[in-house]
Amino acid sequence: MIHSTLPESSAGGAPQEDAAIDRLPAARRTTREELFRRLQRGREYLERNFAGTADLTATSRAACLSPFHFLRLFKIAFGRTPHQYLTELRLQAAQRRLAESQEPVGAIGLSLGFENVNSFGRLFRRHLGVTPMDFRRKVAA
Repeated sequence: MIHSTLPESSAGGAPQEDAAIDRLPAARRTTREELFRRLQRGREYLERNFAGTADLTATSRAACLSPFHFLRLFKIAFGRTPHQYLTELRLQAAQRRLAESQEPVGAIGLSLGFENVNSFGRLFRRHLGVTPMDFRRKVAA
């Protein structure tokens, strides 16, 4: 899971969290805070279900927002779409499993929710600059 690496402020809240709340399009601060709490619920849903069927409809339902509003507000608050965040979660899990096991590369990709082995390899290389097998070799060396 990706855990927030936001530094805590002395007041107990995270400065980047406050900035994300301020970016949300609502006139009242309390409304923006409620929207952010809902977005956090959606993000937590993605973190719990990234290897399964975490689609936009189910995630937005967990956040109690329409899919359109969830997608738009998630991008504003977190700087990436829910799909991009989901891909990051899956790739991080793939890196751990490639480093810690001898499981076949294709099996890892498919078990993490990638559509097929080719899309897994392509995304892995695009994001990390190496193929999954090359990554495993570098970690083992």
